[in-house]
Amino acid sequence: MTQTAAPADTAPRAAPLALTAAGVALGLFAYMQALAWMRAGLFEYPLDDVYIHLAIAEQIARGNYGVNAGEVTSAASSVLYPLLLPFPEAGVQRYLPLAWNTAAVAASGALWGLLLRESGYGAGAFRRTGILLAVLGPVGLNIAGAGFTGMEHALHGAATLALLLGLLRFLRDGRIGALLVAGVLLGPLLRYEGLGPSLLVVALVLWRGRPLAGLALLALAALPLAGFTAFLLSQGLAPLPNSVLAKLGDGAQDLSMAARLAGRLAGNLAEPAGVALALLTLAAAAVALAARRDPVAGALALAGAAAGAGHLLFGKIGWMDRYEHYALLFVGGALAAALVRLPEDAARRGLSGALALALAGLTLLYQQNFGARGQWAPQAHHLQTAQMARFAKQVHAAPVAVNDLGRVAWRNPDYVLDLWGLASPLALERRLTDPRPGWADDLAAARGVTLAMVYDDWVGPAIGADWVRLGALTLDAPAGQLGGREVTFWATDPAAAPALRAGLRDFVPTLPPGAGFTFAAEPAGPRASDGG
Repeated sequence: MTQTAAPADTAPRAAPLALTAAGVALGLFAYMQALAWMRAGLFEYPLDDVYIHLAIAEQIARGNYGVNAGEVTSAASSVLYPLLLPFPEAGVQRYLPLAWNTAAVAASGALWGLLLRESGYGAGAFRRTGILLAVLGPVGLNIAGAGFTGMEHALHGAATLALLLGLLRFLRDGRIGALLVAGVLLGPLLRYEGLGPSLLVVALVLWRGRPLAGLALLALAALPLAGFTAFLLSQGLAPLPNSVLAKLGDGAQDLSMAARLAGRLAGNLAEPAGVALALLTLAAAAVALAARRDPVAGALALAGAAAGAGHLLFGKIGWMDRYEHYALLFVGGALAAALVRLPEDAARRGLSGALALALAGLTLLYQQNFGARGQWAPQAHHLQTAQMARFAKQVHAAPVAVNDLGRVAWRNPDYVLDLWGLASPLALERRLTDPRPGWADDLAAARGVTLAMVYDDWVGPAIGADWVRLGALTLDAPAGQLGGREVTFWATDPAAAPALRAGLRDFVPTLPPGAGFTFAAEPAGPRASDGG
């Protein structure tokens, strides 16, 4: 006979696991913020991408969807997140990502603890394991780290845990509650990857013989995204945001779908976090096979295995450990909830060991990554992209071209040409499909751009043959999560070079310690063999 979990605890007993997990998550989040502030000497986000969303929110408040006034573009991977960052004219807007992420970290911790309690870890033989998972889960599943990025990933993680807890309640007693509905709706709106878990839940609801409820949930998951796609198409844009297309298209233009999936899987498995996700996915698949007599455990584990496999095939791992966050939460949470319902035998002990091993390994990985890069990322961002933004807005005060868009575009009244393509469909198309030498020359000329600030190794072929190299903004500090340690300044029109050099000579002495500028030799001629 299958040994199932103890009944759900009463509310007083629910508190310790939820409060413990939320406390651990918030405590680690506060530690990360404090240490990063100490390194930088001020508050700053670790990623330039945060400012892309702030810039889009700024335009939304003015009746436009994009980054530049009067130009509709889709530079954000999240449909909802820019809408959560209003008040562009107020200083409070810059701190809204911090506020939302603080709330998301607290919510994710509490939901993780509630999931453990309702799975049966709150009392009896499982109580000690529940306390261990309440402490280890928020750290190993990177709840605080996702919030530290300032992006939408922590909110997506909270929506994912709400979805999973709602699924557990539905499978256990047939209730379709507010958490399930909220998770199905909000997951895809926060991140396109959220559509996968939402559709898995819809499939389980239909499988349980609830067709009307399943179709209603399907509409909640799909119709808002369909509406956003219709909006993009009505504006002459691609059906998916440029940021999504850029991730899907990089390095895969000439490959078949099978080759792309194989390449994505191989790339993800080359990452330690990808190995941990694969381990959790295999463990969930094993539980699904072992739990044939317990439909709740079997359905939970099957959903977890499918979500993990889907992310390994279609998603990404890394770049400040944020892309895999929701998948780890869903698979790890589903596995934990299912394991407690298995009979006490060697199989359950082995699968529990796989969960503990994955969480312990992820804890070491993510804390090592934060120590090596994360704690330095706000400082590096301040020393590089914030200084680029300061020169563009306060000295140059004219259209510019960049390949790292956010900080320069936010609160900038002048046009910003995005050579990476998130805010420029034509630049994205050329970069991915026709990267001929000098492809950005006519784009810059059409927008009156006379200054480009770029990572040469990112967009080297874009640089025009007659662009004049002015020098490079350099970094004398850990690089954090920057795309490069040097940003090259180019005059895209040789006639503009003297004025730009003069502006740089006045600007360079105002750079903060840790940032420097190396001028190119004068007279600077057209680019020839300097490596572009």
